[in-house]
Amino acid sequence: MKKFTTLLLALMVLIFSSCEKDPIETHEGEKVRVSCTVSLSDDGKSDFTNLMTDASVNWSEGWERVYLAIHGATPTIIELKSWADGNPSKLEFEGEAAKGLITDGTEYDIWYFGHSQQLDEPFVELTGTTLTGSIANQSGRLEDLGYCHIAKTTVTAETVNEEVILNLNGTLEHQIAIALLDLNGVSELYGSAIKGTEYTLQYNEGTDKYELLVTEDSNARISVESASGISYVVLLPNEEDESKIKCKKNDQTYAYTFHNGIKSNKVYFKTGTDGTTAEALKWSEVPTTGTINGHEWVDLGLPSGLKWATCNVGAETPDEYGDYYAWGETETKAEYTVGNSVTYGEQMSDISGNAQYDAATANWGGSWRMPTEAEQQELINNCTWEWTTQNNVNGYRVTGTNGNSIFLPAAGYRNGSSLSLVGSRGYCWSSTPDEGGINSAWYLNVSSGGHGMGYNDRSRGRSVRPVSE
Repeated sequence: MKKFTTLLLALMVLIFSSCEKDPIETHEGEKVRVSCTVSLSDDGKSDFTNLMTDASVNWSEGWERVYLAIHGATPTIIELKSWADGNPSKLEFEGEAAKGLITDGTEYDIWYFGHSQQLDEPFVELTGTTLTGSIANQSGRLEDLGYCHIAKTTVTAETVNEEVILNLNGTLEHQIAIALLDLNGVSELYGSAIKGTEYTLQYNEGTDKYELLVTEDSNARISVESASGISYVVLLPNEEDESKIKCKKNDQTYAYTFHNGIKSNKVYFKTGTDGTTAEALKWSEVPTTGTINGHEWVDLGLPSGLKWATCNVGAETPDEYGDYYAWGETETKAEYTVGNSVTYGEQMSDISGNAQYDAATANWGGSWRMPTEAEQQELINNCTWEWTTQNNVNGYRVTGTNGNSIFLPAAGYRNGSSLSLVGSRGYCWSSTPDEGGINSAWYLNVSSGGHGMGYNDRSRGRSVRPVSE
């Protein structure tokens, strides 16, 4: 195991562009030079670049960058650059800062964000006091893992002859995880294990520190189109237990479950029968149909992997209309009016999964919930829609890329005590309110003339078709 880890990251060779070194200009009375020296061993390695236990990364010719995060009254990020030429005995990272910004004896963080293989610009963007980057595109090749490295250590500032010297206090601690996966036939990865792919180094006033913040995105994807075979994938930490990373091969969904979440500074792989060989994590085939709390679902092969219920809330079969609910209400009623609407005129956020307002969650329990407007739009964009009749009931047959389908009956809607447009139109509430008003919400509508998204009066009774992760 130790041997594999050493081999894995010892091979992460950093290759740099061959541009000429630009001198760092200082402005007397305004700026001071800031430097951080990294001593290299004979083989070009250093404890500073030790990203995993017993494994180091070679420096190669070209530019390398680290970022000094300065906290305090004036939070600032300063880029420090170093030029490696041939096989140097040390790397001297240099930059400049406003005089007096850095305090002697104070500890600061040094952050490392990938490298600049054959490029003049780094794989992160420094704008003002924040730094942003992404792990959304990965080749899966061992030598390219450096693009997605995120690591940090601390330094102590000391001023010597008007120059700020940053003394390293330890090795870089890896802020990402690496998974060894079989990517044959896979173009993208998704699932709850991917908390997000975009990140920001941003100052937190509460902790008086710069912190790495991941932009949470349940629809985030990691593109691995250029990867093949057994490959290495960088993942941002995710403390959520039982998180899954998913992929599709030949329209079949596969998953691997991280039972204890994803921890930074970890390499995830399956140990071979010999006890030392590293093998790809084992994918498990994900069923395309099943039940949750006694209610059936089907996998339509959607990019999100979302499961759609086969029936409306209140229905026993797919061609039954089911019950009608005003938006944000969990019980049916005799009349549907503005006067007795719970949410009409109220400023509301998305209600998906909120048992107080979500009719799917309140009535079916488990992981069932109302779909968001974006999830209904995903259904529209990724399925084939056919207006048809099932058991003498008009509606749409919605067929996914994997050949599975659901039936959405034209159940009409309720207004007051009347039931209208049964057999000619159907409406399924989403969980998303209309951002432009406090009286309406989004829904999926179907008719013989077409299908699409719309929004209207929250007080009217419409169908609810649940979803689950």
